[in-house]
Amino acid sequence: MTNNNKVEYGDISSTFGIMVELAREYGLTIRHYNQTGELPRTFELVYRRTPKGEIPIVGNLSVDDVVGNNTIKDGLTLKQIIEKYGK
Repeated sequence: MTNNNKVEYGDISSTFGIMVELAREYGLTIRHYNQTGELPRTFELVYRRTPKGEIPIVGNLSVDDVVGNNTIKDGLTLKQIIEKYGK
């Protein structure tokens, strides 16, 4: 669902929504990684407007990776990766 060009993920104050907005602020996008219908749904972090099929900054992220404070790549959390690779 879109609202004023913003993607809403339930309550935008939710942790998932906060991470999506943080990525957007840094010129990045958190989008679906796997094909529609494949479960569980996974996500990838890419530079904004990166075509599908390009190598993501981080791929195959679970919802828990997005909302948790897990170390996911090179000893960094998703928030730290966004801050490192963002504008």
